[in-house]
Amino acid sequence: RLQLEMLVASSYAEEGKRQKAVRLLTQIRASVESSTLDRKERADLLSNMARMHVFLGRYTQAAELFYGSSKLYRELGAWEAATKSIFNTAACHLNGGTKRRDEAFMMIEECRRLAEAHGLPGPLAHCEAVYGHEAFWHGDFAAAREHLRRALEYVPPSDKSYRRLHIISMLALNY
Repeated sequence: RLQLEMLVASSYAEEGKRQKAVRLLTQIRASVESSTLDRKERADLLSNMARMHVFLGRYTQAAELFYGSSKLYRELGAWEAATKSIFNTAACHLNGGTKRRDEAFMMIEECRRLAEAHGLPGPLAHCEAVYGHEAFWHGDFAAAREHLRRALEYVPPSDKSYRRLHIISMLALNY
């Protein structure tokens, strides 16, 4: 039932029916805690709800849901999902205009530690890219180049994703 409600909420969001989507997401959130979902299903549902909140521009709510999912993923030992959820929590704080920048960077460090401990290059690339971006905006181009080079080292050469292109573009801006 919750998956069906998520599908309906997603449809509302895509159709521009923001209030209906938010109302249904709020109802789903209340149901998640009382449901019989196992931890993995609950974590996945929280992550999906968080993504929808990001789509709707509700970064504070998304951050709360991403962080909740990260705790469940950690309990499950699903380290890649945990690091992504932690990183997404930080990204919500950084991109959502909140005053929680220090907390965001603590979460990025937490993401880095877990990614290093479990050999996860994707989250490490994201962490380095954020540090490179931050150094760039503070005018420290040498540090930005170093972080962005490290980020690029974590992304396999065969990866033709936007992530790789974005890192290369940011690196080019620092010369």
